[in-house]
Amino acid sequence: MFSEFNSWLFYLLSLGLSSYLLGVTPEVQKRKTFLSTLLVLSAYAIPIIIGAYHVCGTDTLRYMQNYFLIRRIPKEELFTGLTLFSELGHRVLTKFLGYFNNVRVYLGVYSALTIIFMHKANQKFNPEAIAMVSYIFFIQSFLSSFNGMRQTLATVIIAYSFVYVFKKDFPKFLFFVLLASSFHLSAFIMIFTYFIWTKNEKLLHWPILMIILVVIASMSIGLTDFLGLFSEMEFETEKLQSYVGFGKYSGKEEFNNYSFYLNLLVGVIFAIHHTRLVKVNKKNSLFAFLYYISVAIGFSGFINPYAKRIGWYFRIPSVWLLADLPNCYNDHHSKWTARLLVLLYVILRFTITSYILGQSDIIPYIWILPYWART
Repeated sequence: MFSEFNSWLFYLLSLGLSSYLLGVTPEVQKRKTFLSTLLVLSAYAIPIIIGAYHVCGTDTLRYMQNYFLIRRIPKEELFTGLTLFSELGHRVLTKFLGYFNNVRVYLGVYSALTIIFMHKANQKFNPEAIAMVSYIFFIQSFLSSFNGMRQTLATVIIAYSFVYVFKKDFPKFLFFVLLASSFHLSAFIMIFTYFIWTKNEKLLHWPILMIILVVIASMSIGLTDFLGLFSEMEFETEKLQSYVGFGKYSGKEEFNNYSFYLNLLVGVIFAIHHTRLVKVNKKNSLFAFLYYISVAIGFSGFINPYAKRIGWYFRIPSVWLLADLPNCYNDHHSKWTARLLVLLYVILRFTITSYILGQSDIIPYIWILPYWART
């Protein structure tokens, strides 16, 4: 494995190269040629390979154990005792990938699906800044998949589902929300986002939005008690109840919510630039509001270590907001200064949370499989 410093450098440089390849020529963004296709495939091969070979991250070993467990379940018993609340998408995909009998394929496919959904979303919402958007996503969100593989995939599916919020196509939006929920049940909370964007291509009135913000923030703070209400109900599942257990601190974890202050800082910056961001792209009004919700939910991280992870769904649009911040300025110098500041923020955030505080256990980068996972 790499040392901690070399791991930090490896992530920044390799994912930087991937992002550079995505934006290195106008052909990549505007025309489909053999060269552009080759560059895009090469660019995305880098994070997919990194994802396929990682054996670091808090939950990775548990996912690998789950892979071998589900692989051994006879297909006729795969759905025994399960309900729609049992995250069937993850179970079905894991069973299918079990036929390859290779944990690298399992991790790689999850990484590839995460990349594909986010690539499609980026093409819809900010194709002009694809390199910058991709780098922000890779460092800020993709590496989080090493810690929460299912939820990161659910998050990018939700990111793509926003396409149908703006098109006001509820059946397709619902399909993608349900698909995301089949990998991580918490994604279902995003169903309400469809209704806060009107057919007039703007948000609901701010008093209503403030009520929504307060309600969601309150639910996140009391998430453990809220989930406990479903105890012993007919549709309650072991998976649902496992989330109740995640809502309890057991030691020094409560001091690991420093990211809240970073999110709050960025939220203030978005608020200051709100009018200009909306002028750049009117969709940014929805993205900014969702980010404000993520900040409110993040406060619950001082109380509940699981609830703040729900904020991932609301925070994913920040990649487009951050990439649009430079466009809030007219002169060339200010634009480039803003770009550099955004990239500096992304790198500093990653350095503080993952390198210094060691959150998510993605540093150091480990690729050597445990003996029981080698096939």
